[in-house]
Amino acid sequence: MEEKAVPIQQPRIGFHYFPDTMHYRESDITRWLPELQSLGASWITLFAHDDFAIPEPFITSLIKANIKPIIHLHSSTLKPCKAANLKALLTAYANWGVQYIVFFDRPNQISSWSPTDWAQNKLVDRFLDLYLPCAEVALSLSLTPVLPPLEPGGSYWDTAFLRDLLLAIKRRGYAALLDHMALSANAKLGNRPLEWGAGGPERWPSTKPYYTPKGSQDQCGFHIFDWYLAISAAICERPIPLILFQVGCRVGDASDPQFPAVTPVNQTSRHLEIAQALAGSSNQQDIVPPQVISINFGPLWAAPGDSEAPYAWFQANGDKLPVVDSLKNWASSHNSVTIAAAATSAKGRFNPHPIAHYLLLNEEQWGKLNKNSPILRAFTQKYKPTIGFSLSEAALAHRVTIFGGPHIFPETIVDQLSAAGCTVERIQEDGTVIASNN
Repeated sequence: MEEKAVPIQQPRIGFHYFPDTMHYRESDITRWLPELQSLGASWITLFAHDDFAIPEPFITSLIKANIKPIIHLHSSTLKPCKAANLKALLTAYANWGVQYIVFFDRPNQISSWSPTDWAQNKLVDRFLDLYLPCAEVALSLSLTPVLPPLEPGGSYWDTAFLRDLLLAIKRRGYAALLDHMALSANAKLGNRPLEWGAGGPERWPSTKPYYTPKGSQDQCGFHIFDWYLAISAAICERPIPLILFQVGCRVGDASDPQFPAVTPVNQTSRHLEIAQALAGSSNQQDIVPPQVISINFGPLWAAPGDSEAPYAWFQANGDKLPVVDSLKNWASSHNSVTIAAAATSAKGRFNPHPIAHYLLLNEEQWGKLNKNSPILRAFTQKYKPTIGFSLSEAALAHRVTIFGGPHIFPETIVDQLSAAGCTVERIQEDGTVIASNN
């Protein structure tokens, strides 16, 4: 029997799976894995409880197919998980190959708290009291804790909440968390144009929390990443890697009266524009920065009666939204090899990787080793790479070799470089070479 060709995975395209925890059986992975592969997915967000795990075979089947699961624990602020139970759960996920764990959901919304808790002062600090023990357990297992997505705008304005949250983490002395965590954002487009809010606070300085003056734009759209990355760069002196959830728009959305309602046609075109921006094949101004390591469309499917059911890409009656076939066609014809070849061969085209090979080092590490390291000496003599300490420079290279384990360069660095289209490998301190992507 002839195997069906599967499109090459797009490094940053992902999906929300189901908005429930009832579809993690063998029959479910058999049904949905081929669909994810045909859509070019390399990420998937899985809704999970904090008191029992998603079955191991479901997780490992995704990982074997080179699809990274993001586990989103919708922990309750009213009844947070006990540390001992959480460690057993996260240990299982870590052993199965999971890397990213999201704790809680939209803590800037009044609906996420009891009326009494919401009314009290210092909401951000009280949320951190719940979040930090979870993040510490994740860090102890070499997992990447992800700050939960906030509701754009929200009961407590999301950009203000994020700024206060990062400042509080820094004030409490959690440098290790800031170095090894990721942010997330809900990038709901609504019926606004795709470029809404592009450029962030630098381009729209008159926009303030709870106030978007006439003629200005805010963070409530796909370009929410411009705003969040600017905030993290200002507070942490570098932008923190970011995962986007709820990406795209929904048919019938007319939430902004300035613009027409979303139709099936423009829903499809906007999702394809996003895919092209991720691949670097759209206009230069629309290219999504490498710090955005994953975007998640969807959900794939939702049970009848679920609030998400009308917007699922695959409908319970067997129908599917037009965007499904359009994205499948795009994924099969716009693979990473095609894009790279076009970028380097077309006369006058922008070359995203002018550096052939970059050796990424830690400055402190280099100061200790310098050229006295036989491993580094042999490597540089053989390959003659460009040597440096800059992630932004490394992202300009076709091939990047990272020197040091995850305690020096966490997996979020690998994902950022992969998202930039780099081929990445890692050399451990003992000389072991680990291929991080292909």
